[in-house]
Amino acid sequence: MYDIIIVGAGPAGLTAAIYARRAGKTVLVLEKDTFGGQVTFSPKLENYPGFQEISGNELAQRMLEQALSLGADIDMDTVVDVLDGETKTVVGESGRYETRSVIIAAGAKHRRLQLPNEEALIGNGISFCAVCDGAFYQGQHVAVIGGGNTALQEIALLSEVCKRVTVVQNLAFLTGEE
Repeated sequence: MYDIIIVGAGPAGLTAAIYARRAGKTVLVLEKDTFGGQVTFSPKLENYPGFQEISGNELAQRMLEQALSLGADIDMDTVVDVLDGETKTVVGESGRYETRSVIIAAGAKHRRLQLPNEEALIGNGISFCAVCDGAFYQGQHVAVIGGGNTALQEIALLSEVCKRVTVVQNLAFLTGEE
């Protein structure tokens, strides 16, 4: 039985674990995929308090280490349900966990364009991470959909390895930070 179970080990989930452990609560963090969430794919962060510059992966690793050093339990499992009651039961694909409170910090998902054959092309021409997959497109003409901060980071990285980068944005201007 835990005081708190946190679903998701991105920055929000790990921060919740750190605060809960500092308050003396027993904590279990359940993560289905990547510790640190989407920030792990950012090659360089320059706007995170306390750091002039840090990679998203390093920041995520430091948050994970801090939560672990404070005594948080962390486990890999995909949560499929939360059963309410005096005691809550978090149901995962690999187990059931009892707790007094649940924090859902499940993060975000990549937005899809809902194009024909899009699902079949993911990993086969469609990618969501230039850091991960940019080298596969070296010397090619690629397109980036969007004009926000994440898209601008991807564009900057791809412009170093690709022959040409086309930006597709549904607005007449880019929405990312200058």
